[in-house]
Amino acid sequence: FKTMIEEADSRVGESVTLGGYILDSQIVGDKTDITVMQTPLDFRGKPQTEDKSEGRFYVSYEGKFNPDDYSPRDRVTVTGKIAGITKEKLEYCPSPCLKIESSKLRVWREYEYYPPMIRGP
Repeated sequence: FKTMIEEADSRVGESVTLGGYILDSQIVGDKTDITVMQTPLDFRGKPQTEDKSEGRFYVSYEGKFNPDDYSPRDRVTVTGKIAGITKEKLEYCPSPCLKIESSKLRVWREYEYYPPMIRGP
């Protein structure tokens, strides 16, 4: 991930899949801007634990990402193209911050497990 940030200008347009934890999002017109704390992905593409983070990235998602559908700190996997480094300073993403333009994302839900009820004789 650190190399991706360092080489962002030469990798503009390259397709990537990244993931992590949602820190912030805002709907701006027909897009949603999402700031994510990056973590490595497991074999399913699910972000791993926060302690493995190598930084943060910024996603410009083509579509409205309804804030009611997730909560901050939910895990997300994003597929899109590298758009370079953001020029503006963002509250949750200090510069330099990798920018991804995406039309595909997945929010990973954490569900509570309830064991099956066993009925007596």
